[in-house]
Amino acid sequence: MQDKREETVPSAAAEDKQKTGSPERTLAIVLASIAGLLVLLVLAAGGFLLYSRSLHGNMFAERSSEGMRMLREQQAAAVTPEPSPTPILADLDADWIDSEGRAWRYKDNVVTVLLMGVDYMWKSYHWKSGTTFNGGNADVLALAVLDLNEESLHVLYIPRDTMTDVLAVDPEGNYEDTIYTNISAAHSYGDGGELSCELTAQAVSNLLCGVHIDRYAAVNTDAVNVINNQLGGVEITLDKDYTEIYHSLTEGSTVRLDNWLLQRMISYRDKREIDGAYDRGLRDLKILRAMFDQFKDMAKEDPGLTLKMVKSLDGYLHTNLTLDEISFLAQRVLKIPLGDKPVVSLKGENRSGEQYVEFYPDEQWLHDYVAETFFVPVQ
Repeated sequence: MQDKREETVPSAAAEDKQKTGSPERTLAIVLASIAGLLVLLVLAAGGFLLYSRSLHGNMFAERSSEGMRMLREQQAAAVTPEPSPTPILADLDADWIDSEGRAWRYKDNVVTVLLMGVDYMWKSYHWKSGTTFNGGNADVLALAVLDLNEESLHVLYIPRDTMTDVLAVDPEGNYEDTIYTNISAAHSYGDGGELSCELTAQAVSNLLCGVHIDRYAAVNTDAVNVINNQLGGVEITLDKDYTEIYHSLTEGSTVRLDNWLLQRMISYRDKREIDGAYDRGLRDLKILRAMFDQFKDMAKEDPGLTLKMVKSLDGYLHTNLTLDEISFLAQRVLKIPLGDKPVVSLKGENRSGEQYVEFYPDEQWLHDYVAETFFVPVQ
């Protein structure tokens, strides 16, 4: 019997920076966000630059726009620092002093790339409306962490409702205030492009105790079906029962997701549950893993697939990675086995806010994760 499916049409993005997001769009691009970066990372397969040297020189050096540098200066000038009970960093040759006064120094050769899935990009009519900015919410946030010394790669999943400090910007692009709000709103204070991405990277850095975010890659919603079409439909074996989403999605079954079913899988959330959006994000990251594996296998058989994918995604991606950096990362990433658990979920709990769900990280877990992943203790 032929399936009778109604076309799922995503609703327009809401203007409110604190919006929860349409169930058809909110996490619709967790897959495209990371897969989009992976496409960039395998550009070397198309015959670009080859790198055999280790990470050095100016590769992955800090890169900020003039607008972002101005905002940081304005923020610093607006804040009167309180006397610190702990030694200053320079006295200890340290990069971070934690809340208990312990000094830490950055590990060598750890690269971070922030992956974003946003409502819309580079559409000025969304950006400035009257007296407010709305560059689109970053409904999907994941931080790819590559440790070149340990040859390891994992992705930190950051729920879009995570509460942290966000830089608010006025209509002239000047620093207005630092507000404690959900992290997805950081992207909305900008142009939907470079400034929005930098503001989001700053918010993630604030969340992670000031850890440097080296680069970013953003993908907008419409890229999902483009990527899926190039793959001929992502194939996945289901680890649990999803018949509440669609009747054929039974535990243990292997299904190939056409665009309609893919949209159902990545957009569905149980509105009755406070963890509905969080659970949806974890499910989408499992789809991501299936897509990543499928893309790698197909690219080995068809070297031209990489360039086809990149060409089809023109206009959907925005990144500050250079071609040199992409080529370098490509060779390193493709040699690293992802293992069984390539995704690390930020630990914490959802709480009901005045209007929306708010996710509060587990501070001890966050401290331990940051310390183990990015730092070594100063002796």
